[in-house]
Amino acid sequence: MRNRWGIHAPNAGFRRMDDFYAAGFQNYTVLHVNADLVPLIREKYPHARILIRMYLQNWYATQPEEWARAVIENAERLRPFTNEITWANEQNLDLEGHPQGASMQQPVPPASLYQDIDVWNLEMIRRLREKIPWARLHYPAFANDHSDDKNQGGYVGLEICRASIERADVMDCHCYWRPDDGPLTLDGGQRFTYTHSYFPDKPIFISECGNFAVQDARSPDQYITFMHSLYHYPYVEGATFFIWDSDAAPENALNVIQRSGALAQTLRHTPKDAPASLPPVPPAPPLMTRPKPAPAPSAPIQPAPASGEYLVAPGDTLSAIAKRFGVTVLALMNENAIADARALRAGQRLRIPGLADAPASDVKPPITDAAPPPVPAPALETTAVVYVVRGGDTLSAIAARLGVTVQSIVDANHLTDPRLIRPGQQLIIPPAALVLSAATFEITKPAARVYVTRKGDTIARIAELFQVDAQALADKNRVGRRGEILPGTRLKIPVQGN
Repeated sequence: MRNRWGIHAPNAGFRRMDDFYAAGFQNYTVLHVNADLVPLIREKYPHARILIRMYLQNWYATQPEEWARAVIENAERLRPFTNEITWANEQNLDLEGHPQGASMQQPVPPASLYQDIDVWNLEMIRRLREKIPWARLHYPAFANDHSDDKNQGGYVGLEICRASIERADVMDCHCYWRPDDGPLTLDGGQRFTYTHSYFPDKPIFISECGNFAVQDARSPDQYITFMHSLYHYPYVEGATFFIWDSDAAPENALNVIQRSGALAQTLRHTPKDAPASLPPVPPAPPLMTRPKPAPAPSAPIQPAPASGEYLVAPGDTLSAIAKRFGVTVLALMNENAIADARALRAGQRLRIPGLADAPASDVKPPITDAAPPPVPAPALETTAVVYVVRGGDTLSAIAARLGVTVQSIVDANHLTDPRLIRPGQQLIIPPAALVLSAATFEITKPAARVYVTRKGDTIARIAELFQVDAQALADKNRVGRRGEILPGTRLKIPVQGN
């Protein structure tokens, strides 16, 4: 099981960083203003997950297009080191800029607050998907216990924000507990299970956690127990304790790990492997029955024409289209030579597997009911991408470019040393749309090879690379033999008998 241990990097004062770098964590959260730490973390831990938190205090007073430009600029700059990013923080608090946000005077804000969050985040996600489709977007965590995950005011904020949450790749959560209660209560360290009950298919990353009492003698054991408890939940990708060091806000002082030598040393020296026995955890909340959601602000759903094609509308996602037609995302990707499941554009025509070659009389309109039929489990052995290593490539750069983790590439190719790759080597890349963690999937040798093109590629060059006939390659992918192929094009490589 993947190492779930993690730490939130310092907010300001970088004191005594030796323990920080030597603790063996494989999950890191870093504010964008401290992004200089990211290359250092990546050098020390090539396989670590590094989440960039773009902190915006007055989100409601900032236009999404304005903030999206800043997020995109930082994401592109840090792309060689990570593809994981989030754009805000606890948007349901008044301290973060919304006039109706939760406060001491108004602990349960009105439902209109979450409606504003949903609209603002929908626009943010749309712009980020358009400009940085390779990025793995983490939905900003809410401050808990303000009607975000429980029916405290006659509504649930998570449900109100469903449209925007579903468009993100990961749901971030913050989990804090009281020292007297410990980390194994649903209202404390296991609070993320409420979020999971609303979004059972969404991976969760705990970008903040702790007990606001680092100098309490019970804290070392509580921090270890919390991290060990996460191994009960395969959908939790990792957790980052808040916070290693900070000069930023007085309220953070109670959580600054550097203030407790005992806690810092415990976190450094505790083994990071999964424990032999897991601590007991309370029963998780039941999965919520999803009410029929309000339609997202997008163009009307269009039925498939007689040709078996679908015209992508603004706001569409590949997963939503796949559900409408009862096919898998991977089948759609293969049918349309799509390199990244998240890179769609309005007006794009998609061929629907099973409909594309059917007689016109057999073509049926998409299923538009709010509860689509279950999507069959994808056949992973037919969906992996083949990447051919070039001079100067590194696994971390390849992983960032294709939107997967370094560890998933290592596992898929049974690499003994991730630093030893050579030009011309063919690597199996697991599908970006499905990589939740290194341990999620068992990758096998693909029955069909797929190659994602890069700048300067031509049909002739790719045919020579894979030792196949250029005309057969062009015919199989319905492309011409002459000229360059657009970077990111997903080409099926003919094999004998295929």
